[in-house]
Amino acid sequence: MSPRGARQAPGVPALEPKLTFSADLAAELFEHARDGIFLLSREGRFVAANQALAEIVGIPRAEIIGMTTEVLLPGKFAESLQRLEQIIRDGRYGPYELEIRTPTGPKVISLNAFAVHDCGVPVGVMNIARDVTARRRAEQALARESSFVRLLKDVAVAANQASSTEEALQAAVESVCAATRWQVGHVYVVDESGEELSPTPIWNLALGERFEAFRRRTDATRLRRGAGLPGRSFAGAKPVWVADVTRDESVARAGVAAEVGLKAGLAFPVLVGEEVVAVLEFYSEEDLAPDPLLLDVLSNLGTQLGRMVERERAARQLAAARDEALESARLKASVLANLSHEIRTPMNAIIGMTGLLADGQLDPEQREFVETVRSSAEALLGLINDILDFSKIEAGRLAIEPISFDLEMAAAEVLDLFSGKAHDKGVDLAARYAPGTPRKVVGDPGRIRQVLTNLVGNALKFTDRGQVSIDIEATPRGDGAALFRFRVADTGIGIAPEQQARMFEKFMQADASTTRRYGGTGLGLAISKQLVEVMGGEIGLSSEPGRGSTFWFTLPLPVDASPDVAPAAPEELQTLRLLIVDDNDLNRRILAEQLLRWNMRGSAVASGKEALRALREAYVGGEPFHMALLDFHMPEMDGEMLGRAIKADRALADTVLLLMTSGGQRGDAKRMAEAGFAAYLTKPVVGSVLLDAIATAWAGRALGDEAVLITRHSLPQHPGAGAKPPSTDAGEPRARVLLAEDNPTNQRVARLTLERLGCRVDTAANGKEAVEMLESLPYDVVFMDCQMPEMDGYEATREIRRREGAGRRIPIVALTAHAMDGDRRKCLAAGMDDYVSKPMRREAVHGALRRWVRQPAEGGAAGTAAAPSGGADADLLATLSTLRAEAGDEWVDDLVAGFVRHTAEKIAALRDALARGDGGTAKLLTHDLKGSAAVLGAKSMAGACLELEGEIAAGAGTAAAAMVDVLDGLFRSLQAGLQAASRAPMRAAGR
Repeated sequence: MSPRGARQAPGVPALEPKLTFSADLAAELFEHARDGIFLLSREGRFVAANQALAEIVGIPRAEIIGMTTEVLLPGKFAESLQRLEQIIRDGRYGPYELEIRTPTGPKVISLNAFAVHDCGVPVGVMNIARDVTARRRAEQALARESSFVRLLKDVAVAANQASSTEEALQAAVESVCAATRWQVGHVYVVDESGEELSPTPIWNLALGERFEAFRRRTDATRLRRGAGLPGRSFAGAKPVWVADVTRDESVARAGVAAEVGLKAGLAFPVLVGEEVVAVLEFYSEEDLAPDPLLLDVLSNLGTQLGRMVERERAARQLAAARDEALESARLKASVLANLSHEIRTPMNAIIGMTGLLADGQLDPEQREFVETVRSSAEALLGLINDILDFSKIEAGRLAIEPISFDLEMAAAEVLDLFSGKAHDKGVDLAARYAPGTPRKVVGDPGRIRQVLTNLVGNALKFTDRGQVSIDIEATPRGDGAALFRFRVADTGIGIAPEQQARMFEKFMQADASTTRRYGGTGLGLAISKQLVEVMGGEIGLSSEPGRGSTFWFTLPLPVDASPDVAPAAPEELQTLRLLIVDDNDLNRRILAEQLLRWNMRGSAVASGKEALRALREAYVGGEPFHMALLDFHMPEMDGEMLGRAIKADRALADTVLLLMTSGGQRGDAKRMAEAGFAAYLTKPVVGSVLLDAIATAWAGRALGDEAVLITRHSLPQHPGAGAKPPSTDAGEPRARVLLAEDNPTNQRVARLTLERLGCRVDTAANGKEAVEMLESLPYDVVFMDCQMPEMDGYEATREIRRREGAGRRIPIVALTAHAMDGDRRKCLAAGMDDYVSKPMRREAVHGALRRWVRQPAEGGAAGTAAAPSGGADADLLATLSTLRAEAGDEWVDDLVAGFVRHTAEKIAALRDALARGDGGTAKLLTHDLKGSAAVLGAKSMAGACLELEGEIAAGAGTAAAAMVDVLDGLFRSLQAGLQAASRAPMRAAGR
């Protein structure tokens, strides 16, 4: 640095003596620099070098001068000269790193170089060298540690993703070979004796063919504890490293290792606690000294793999325990089923006999005793059903039958079951089906009803005043399904926070006093939880003591793509303006949403005074309300008082009034008719019933005083409500019915439907019970579920027919979730006479009763079932009755005998034709049979012949032969019915 042109900093005294750049100063810097500095000529010779460079390369400085770079870089002299020329040409080069050999070992130096000129002519290259060996080694060590960390991570991930221990060990062997670049890896496992290592098929070979001999020898070698490299690791339970296995006499495979060129070897154990379960061995082509860091990593890896083995062992033990628990649950369910059968058999006898006794002439006290016995027996059966249902769920034997059904109607049916009890307690029942929620879904209606029944029954049990409601809404999921959310809310006693978490446990009540006061098994909520989970949903609750509870559950359900079944209001009703009067917010909301769905105009108020004001304002405004829906139980002014006030006002008297009540009394209907009400409906009011009531009331408004009061019993679309079955109209079938159904909720729905049709109903939980009950009690018809445990409906029917022989044949109506032709054939082939599809509808059940139960004789005692018609169609019996009146008994008896004889002959000929493959003759015979059956009104036979014609036309020989069996069974059933209906005895037709 020259002083000329140099600028002195202000306030800094001038340095004395002045320093000037000179050769002496340059020499001082050169000598005392900490970095090595050296000057190379263009020929690559060291022209100058400082002491720092001598210390870096480990050669005295005097010896360096005059050397060529080839001394420090053997074999790379030409390369170094090319680099010198590049530096001279470009002016500078660097930094770059260079590995050199020194007397103390290899070193890495970092170089910066620039060209040196003399009078503008390049004469050499000045180099500045720094020893970076320590830094490079630190970086290499860090990279090595990182690679070992990655190794542990990769093996951990592979072990977690592996489906078996073998798969995890294979991944570990491959990962270790990749990280260490060792060529061979293999796994030995400890055998069952715990003293020997056995070879496995788990290998990693870098060059398979080259090391094949070593592999073959290893596959044939078992090692005892302490023998060979893996055996020593096994014995010491720690890693073992041998620098050259070919020189280790304890290595049994040393000879073959030498042949294939393997030298270094190491092994480490897989530990579960202190137990060695496997040993991994690895071999390299190089002679390598032990690496403490690698040994430590492999030791950790062995522990890590051991944890995976331990988890798999635990999983196997858990699976075995689960299987044992399932088997125990299965055995428990079997024991419970057998035990319950033994209990149910006498219980059914008690219920059946008390039913027969109740049908007789009893004084009021005796009837009370009988009903008490019957109701107590039914309560015990309900308890048995709960225990059985829970045991079936625990044993994994619960069957879910998804079918298309109307979800809104299913919820309404549940509330209908409790209408009598709610009436007795004075509690309102309400159901809200949110607007836009699909009605037709695919699911198991019986199980969904069962959950709702448990929740509603539970809510009603703990609610003494107020309301119990069901609320259903759905969120679309975009895959043709929706997530349905069900809420059952009550205004009952509520549940304390500390008790809510335990409410879904079996045999659990909020506290002991709850069980004593309200009763119950504590199984309902536990069953509901498991049912919801089996159907893919969740269940929970929210509650506050003294303010009621809300139990909710969600279910993902496919939406039926067929048109919705929601009732539509006729166009003439869509112009109506209706006023809703109810003090309950939820009831007003439900009714308002219903009217909105039907495109009707509705307004809602909460009291009688508000209603009168709204009606008068609407009248004055020129838009009067056409109809008012009034709640009966309201404070200050109830529905009856409000109705009378409306009818007493000349301006409002034309308003059509519908009254809704949760608890009517005897004589209420008559009083309401006198007060001017058009309809008197008992809550809960289903949407379809309300729409029918509105339509009927509006259509009958012109009749005035001659109009008949509308009740839900007078509307044909709905089975009605109330705790007790209404009296049966003249002409309705009255029968003793045996209902065979395993689902408790389906039992209740079916029983309610049948009782409201005037039937006396007993229930069997499976086919076995049904068979035994038919042996001991007289029934007129059996409604038989097809899918039941122990003995299903098909098997039970075949057993019933076997026991009947040629005697009296009881009609059996199948209850099936599937209404396909194949299911119909299966039912008929088993000996059933008819079928009703689930979910049961009143019209279908009523039709089956009319077909298979004859009417009581004139003057017969009410409630006494008539003798069954055997297997004869009702239309056939009606035809014969008409013919008897017109042509006489003798002519009809001859006709029947001829029909039976000729039909038997044609069925035999039909079998023969099908056996010969003569489709033409078979078709003619089938057509003839169809015609004769249709003429007499034997519709079941005619329908079977029509199906048989189709099978013959399609060339389905096997199906046609099976259908002939069905036809023959129908004919024999028909023959038994005709035998009972004919005055003359008939010889049984043979095949």
